[in-house]
Amino acid sequence: MSHTDGEIQRLFQACEPATFGRNQQDVFDESYRKAGKLDRRSFASTFDPDRSGLMRSISDVLLQGYGPRKMLRTELHNLNVYGKSAQRCPGSFFKAHKDTPRAKNMIGSLVVVLPTPHEGGTLVLRHHGQELRFDSSKVLSQASSTSIAFSAFYGDVKHEVEPVQSGYRVTLTYNLYIVNSEDKGPPGSTSFEEALKEAFNALLNDTSYLSGGGYIGFGLRHEYAVYDDPTESQHSLCAFSDLLSGALKGKDAVLAKVCRDLGLKATLQMVYHGDATGKTVMCPGVANFGTAGFCEETPSDHLCEFYHGKVIGVEQECYDDGDDIPKRDLVVRWATELRPEDVSKRGAPYAAYGNSPTLEYMYSAMCLVVEVGPARARAALG
Repeated sequence: MSHTDGEIQRLFQACEPATFGRNQQDVFDESYRKAGKLDRRSFASTFDPDRSGLMRSISDVLLQGYGPRKMLRTELHNLNVYGKSAQRCPGSFFKAHKDTPRAKNMIGSLVVVLPTPHEGGTLVLRHHGQELRFDSSKVLSQASSTSIAFSAFYGDVKHEVEPVQSGYRVTLTYNLYIVNSEDKGPPGSTSFEEALKEAFNALLNDTSYLSGGGYIGFGLRHEYAVYDDPTESQHSLCAFSDLLSGALKGKDAVLAKVCRDLGLKATLQMVYHGDATGKTVMCPGVANFGTAGFCEETPSDHLCEFYHGKVIGVEQECYDDGDDIPKRDLVVRWATELRPEDVSKRGAPYAAYGNSPTLEYMYSAMCLVVEVGPARARAALG
């Protein structure tokens, strides 16, 4: 890429202010994001992530658990310029955020940093309490020949761009979609996948573990956008089916694949809790909580009646002495716990009726639940 400082500055001046997504709207707020952007219709680039071989490396990481029947498709989204045009002016930045999913099968983003001199603009990635800092300015300045820097990550990874200290950080952003591949070769496996299979087999061969059969629960490691039509209460069940058939990410995808390979019955479920009954309810879809329709009925009862919900836990402290404590419909043995941040973030509003209606929240988290048969049946299959 050949350029001059003047050309990059003119590119920066040609950009329009960058917006960001909030509550399904594009918002302009320079206290949160300060950068320039060009939509893909406004520029052309000769760089191709597929022809360059870049996508092969990215797919090896992001498509773990999918096998060769899935591949990543790239879609150029925009060009961004993060710069510092004056000594006393703050440099461009983007505060911590998650990318807006643009389709059910969009699983992440690719950011390509072009070889323009700059300092600062470090990309900071955060997920599951871990932090990774990617300083593209150092990577590019230390390269022996003209190179690009890149970062690819899942859509639920929170990330930010720290202020640029000097120069211009120019990036191409691509949306990453998972699609069917024409390659029908034999599926490969990773060391994590093999270790997970061995652990499952050891567990199922242990006759003392769930000897009468039961359910094993796994809190998912990633977040997923589930598209719900408020006029169509069953739509979310279809979204769950789509996820399980090929839109899970990372170790979640590996877990689902191992269950399929071992012939185990695995389903995605939403776990709800937080209403006055103290019940924890599991159901195979996203409930459509509105501000009407509960009146005499608690949300947990509504889930059980209309969403095939099952009571899997009861907080006894919600009941006075002498009260009949509800029984659990089934017991789930949790192999990996639901993530606390998931349970606290996914709040669904509902109308609680006491002396007057009030809007309260019931919390939820997505999980994968595996049904296993009794030990005698498992031994016969093994």
